[in-house]
Amino acid sequence: MGQLKLYGMKAACDEIIATAIKRQHEPQQIVGDLLNAEINDSAA
Repeated sequence: MGQLKLYGMKAACDEIIATAIKRQHEPQQIVGDLLNAEINDSAA
């Protein structure tokens, strides 16, 4: 993710994956959460 310059996703990845495992999220929701993290990072 660093090579792709997706720093928001990189920073939030561990937390999002841990939450997804605990709550048994679908892959689509995980990708959506990662995209939201990147959007929020870019907006900040």
